Amino acid sequence: REGEGQTGLSHLSETSSGAEFVLFEDDFEGGTLADWTVMGGVWDILSLGDNKVLRFDGSATRGEIVTGDSTWSSYVIEADIVLPEQKGTVGLLFRYTGRATHYLFCYTEGIGLRYLKRLAAGGAEIVEKPFTMKANEVYHFKAVIRGNKYMLYVNDVLELEVVDEYSPYREGWVGVYSNGVQSRTDNFKVTRMDA
Repeated sequence: REGEGQTGLSHLSETSSGAEFVLFEDDFEGGTLADWTVMGGVWDILSLGDNKVLRFDGSATRGEIVTGDSTWSSYVIEADIVLPEQKGTVGLLFRYTGRATHYLFCYTEGIGLRYLKRLAAGGAEIVEKPFTMKANEVYHFKAVIRGNKYMLYVNDVLELEVVDEYSPYREGWVGVYSNGVQSRTDNFKVTRMDA
């Protein structure tokens, strides 16, 4: 596999559309979470044949694991996510500054796709769209974060577009979220965007 075992890298890579600046990527083949910080729950690396993935064990109410830099502001975050069972919530965290202050692009069984802005005073601002994830299928989640506009994709289809006009969080870490299910994540990548 290309990039096998690479974690925590900042580098230029060539793509069909030109050069992109990769802030961070992890395919978990290195078998370590040294570049990650667990904010809630139990996370580990699971071997699936010749592939390794990030796994949340499903035991905590809110599993959150973050990486990157607290000053990151405009970027594209993407990952492959699998639900082994049709239940729970899985997704991507962005502009994360704490368990009560961050954004979340996720799927929740029985509801669909959701954008959440967790508020320090409690509660959240939420936008939802019907959607169904099937068990044991890979879904490519992608969030394009630029200024206060967030374009949220699943399998390269734009599903939600949100503009946060009220006190948007400007910067923060990125990460993975899971709740109520033993989710699996692979090919986590963050690329820089100009603001």
